[in-house]
Amino acid sequence: MFLAFFFLVSNIEGYSQEKKCYTDSIFTVSKNEMFLNIDINELKKGELVLIDNELYSVTYSLYSASRGVLNIKIDKQLGVVKYLDYSLEGKISQVSFNSSSGEAKLFKEYDFDKEGNIVKEIDNDKGYTICWQEAIEICKKLIGERELRKYNIKDFALRRADLNDRPNDTPLWIVRPIARKEDGSVYENNLQDKYYKHNKGDLYYYIDGTTGKSKKKIMKWTLSTNDQL
Repeated sequence: MFLAFFFLVSNIEGYSQEKKCYTDSIFTVSKNEMFLNIDINELKKGELVLIDNELYSVTYSLYSASRGVLNIKIDKQLGVVKYLDYSLEGKISQVSFNSSSGEAKLFKEYDFDKEGNIVKEIDNDKGYTICWQEAIEICKKLIGERELRKYNIKDFALRRADLNDRPNDTPLWIVRPIARKEDGSVYENNLQDKYYKHNKGDLYYYIDGTTGKSKKKIMKWTLSTNDQL
């Protein structure tokens, strides 16, 4: 049992090192993460926040009295959210990864049985040769260093076509640059957002998921409308 468990964790960790976009430790499943390491009774009082600073956050919550515990880990600098689901018995049941905007699934998803074996695996990079970090780097080059500095753009919202759900779709990343104030805080509304006003609306970059070419960029004037992409 120990050997099987060790092979399972090593296999997940090894895969995360294969692609340069997934070398960060948040994309590994450690031995400690295979089991819930907090007292479930603490969660009956409400959400438990272990860490919450400008770099990282770790929270636990009961998402259903009859189902289990959700552990959310966020690398705020990297812009990645890691979801770990546990049974009420404290055993891992599922792991998944998202962009911090919550609109793009990253890396892989795993379902586990009660013994900790992977029973289902979904590769969210299916059909893509350009990964999420590469899409962001392409977007940065299109914007240019001058404007990145001028408008303090360090964050990017991501969306992409999911070829697991819709295999006939074209692999496509949609990247939206997010400008911030000089102190790093977010703008209260679009009318204060200098980058938004400069572009006369939100600016989206469409990036081909196989070639890396920018398919098009769209500027929409939305100061007086509710139109969205």
